Formats: sequence, C-alpha cells, structure tokens
Amino acid sequence: MTAKTQRSVVAAFALAIVFLLAGCATHDAAVNASGDAAIPTPDWKLSGTWHGSSYTLGTASTNYGSSLTFRFKDDGTWSATETFGSGAVVQHSGKATVRGNKVALEEANGRRFGTLTRSGNRLYGMETMRDAGRVMIELTRVP
Repeated sequence: MTAKTQRSVVAAFALAIVFLLAGCATHDAAVNASGDAAIPTPDWKLSGTWHGSSYTLGTASTNYGSSLTFRFKDDGTWSATETFGSGAVVQHSGKATVRGNKVALEEANGRRFGTLTRSGNRLYGMETMRDAGRVMIELTRVP
C-alpha cells in the first residue's frame, strides 16, 4: 500500500467516525404528522380517578391518617380531596409531571406536594408533612 493510498484510507475512516458521532448526537424526539417534535409520553395513562389513604410511619408518628381521592386530567392538572377521621375535608390541586413511572405533584401555589411511584394500578410514595412527619400515600386506580 502506497503512502497516498494509506492517507486516503485513514481520511475515509476519520470521516466515517465523524458521521457516526454526528448521528449519535442527534435528538431522538418523536415527530408528529406535521413535522413538529412531540413530547414523549409514558406507555400508561395517569388521567382518571385514584382512591387511597395516607398514614404516618415510625415510632414517633402522630395519629395522622386520611382517605384520599385524586382526579388527574389529560392536561396534567389534578385535584384531590383529603378526608380525615375527624370529618375534616381539605382540597388540594395542582399540576402533575410524569417521568417514567414517577409522578411529581406540584400544588397550584407552586409548592412541591410530593412524588409518587407507579406500580401497575397503584401509586405510592412517602412524604414529610410539616405537622405529621413521614407519611405514606397509597392510591389505586378506580376502574
């Protein structure tokens, strides 16, 4: 192999590497029919009604416990009704963000409400509440 041929092979190989790396650096967002990039969506739907409960954990836990009903809409907003054993009712609302099997909840006032994990038709998570300590939240999708 002559020096000129060897340089041509090296140049072709270098060019192939550049094209390969350029291809790896592209964005893999889905594209819809109009050609716009689409936001990837999870393979499951959060929207609908989920019902469950919350309760404290640990030896220093208080008597915090409630019945919960969450309603998630297709636009990412949610509302929740929390009913305590005393009969007191508290309303919550905000925006949900789904990433994989995680659902991050933010209240309408911008305060983080918590993050729940999905497993089948169940959402669950532990949060620290100001007046109750560690609280477990468990929800099941209402058919």
